[in-house]
Amino acid sequence: MAFDCMGRDDNMNAIGVYIHYPWCRSRCSYCDFSIEITKKSIPHNEYLEAVLAEFRLRVSDYPQSHIISIYFGGGTPSLWNADCIAKMIHAVLNEFDTDGDVEITLEANPRDCTEENLIRWKNAGITRLSIGTQSFDDSTLIVLGRDHDKDNAKDAVIRAMNMGCFSVSCDLIFGVPKSRYEQTIKPVLNESWLPKHLSIYELTYEDKTLFSSYVKRNVLQPLDDTLLETIYCDIHETLTAKGYEHYEISSYAYPQHHSRHNSLYWSGNNFLGVGNSAASFQRFDDGSGKRWTNIRSVKSYMKHAPDQRIALEQMLSKEDVMLDLLWLGSRTSSGTARKDWDAYCDVLTWLLSEGLGIEQNGYIHPTLRGFLYADHIASRLFLDKK
Repeated sequence: MAFDCMGRDDNMNAIGVYIHYPWCRSRCSYCDFSIEITKKSIPHNEYLEAVLAEFRLRVSDYPQSHIISIYFGGGTPSLWNADCIAKMIHAVLNEFDTDGDVEITLEANPRDCTEENLIRWKNAGITRLSIGTQSFDDSTLIVLGRDHDKDNAKDAVIRAMNMGCFSVSCDLIFGVPKSRYEQTIKPVLNESWLPKHLSIYELTYEDKTLFSSYVKRNVLQPLDDTLLETIYCDIHETLTAKGYEHYEISSYAYPQHHSRHNSLYWSGNNFLGVGNSAASFQRFDDGSGKRWTNIRSVKSYMKHAPDQRIALEQMLSKEDVMLDLLWLGSRTSSGTARKDWDAYCDVLTWLLSEGLGIEQNGYIHPTLRGFLYADHIASRLFLDKK
């Protein structure tokens, strides 16, 4: 089967701004993100000033840009003082053109989704909540090292939806050892209270995480690949039967509820990331581009001057940018333009012959099998380039 082509934003002046907030109450067993565990009070205002200084420096790199998304990620940005969030939003909106329709997302821990905080976030300007539920099963949450329980998770989702002013998404992780899909995830997918956007990820074992050490010591055994594929396909069939669109490898949404910010990444639009470890991308008129990533340590980030916080910078040729568009586009139901494959005809022939994609109306769209083997498609593309 193939996926329907979704709308895409071809306006290359569109931009999203990502604000990284690094503090967390604890580190989850699977997490390798750049975070800082809260052992004492959080320097809310000091971090805000550091991020604002970087933003004001970098915003000139994106002249005449049209802001369509602001995203607070982390870390646990729901720990940030709502006044700081409001000031950050105001600063961004003040620097870019906007038609008033800006998706403003806050990642939130279920424990933080109290009625009082929801009101504060609404008043600050948040329009969308991405709630880190990860599971609605207590034993699975313990294995994952989460600091909330299933009741916290469900209550947070329902409370946020009942506010009526937020677009709501929640996260789920499948493939957790000692957690049976039929008992922990499958029943949840049929619940009527689920939000209109779901991000459902396969558990990965990143280096230097607690889970990685467990696997090396044979404390945990990763699930078999065949079983993981079966689970992935069942999730797809269950949710699409309910009306969700499987619009990206790990993303499901009802029409008009796709994540605007994530879609910017996948479609090659500009994005500016501020805060420690944040990444940015700038695409030039000739098709080439530039990307850079900030210093990972929050302490080092705050110590350095705004113009000295880049850890890695890379200039991209037009061919580099096109290659990125192909492998990222192959992870979305929108797919990629057929003409963009002209330099990779051998890979395209292989992709179509293996049933990983189909050609339709001038676009190459991934099949469900293509989603399953997206990493293989990316590998073939990069090998062909060499």
